[in-house]
Amino acid sequence: MRDNKNNKFPVVSFDFLYEAKEAYVNDTTSQVGFYTETTGDSFKGDRLPELWSKRLKETVQKGEALIFSISSSNTRTINSTAYRNYASPCASLHSP
Repeated sequence: MRDNKNNKFPVVSFDFLYEAKEAYVNDTTSQVGFYTETTGDSFKGDRLPELWSKRLKETVQKGEALIFSISSSNTRTINSTAYRNYASPCASLHSP
């Protein structure tokens, strides 16, 4: 993680949220719709556990969201960034 002066600080923990989109057909209108299923957790350190990383590489689809809220050793505030429109597989999932 870097500050506005480009100083590098280690990530001590982060919250992660994955928003999956699932298509469905409305029984009344026969129109296709989408619902969002959300999964997430809080992690210590600077990397997603291998199990999470592997599963995301297998399932993330274009248009879904990977959201990281990162806590650095230099500040008490949380830096939240949403990354959208990943195409599967996503090689950059090893670290936030």
